Amino acid sequence: KIRGLCSEFLVARAAWSERGWRLRAHRLRTPFAEIDLIFETPERQLHAVEVKSLGPLGLLEFRVSLRQRARLLGVREWLEVRSGAPTSMDLAVVSHEDEIHWFPDFLS
Repeated sequence: KIRGLCSEFLVARAAWSERGWRLRAHRLRTPFAEIDLIFETPERQLHAVEVKSLGPLGLLEFRVSLRQRARLLGVREWLEVRSGAPTSMDLAVVSHEDEIHWFPDFLS
């Protein structure tokens, strides 16, 4: 749980400092699922980000199940309707060495 929070912090810091994105929400509960981070770009596009961490051996110890994918699609549609802004559902994977691998709009 602490590793997950640290990974979310690293992704939030990188999105702000490297991309200029503003954090709009952290661990937002929606009718479909909780989403880790939501950012707004300077162009007013939203990026909902699911954050995953790699284990100490660098193994991909996670997967996004079909059920979770369906929920995340629901989150993206819900955000687009509520905000009126285009929304991307991104995946950020944080390595054990705190390197961030970004997969934009990974559900498409």
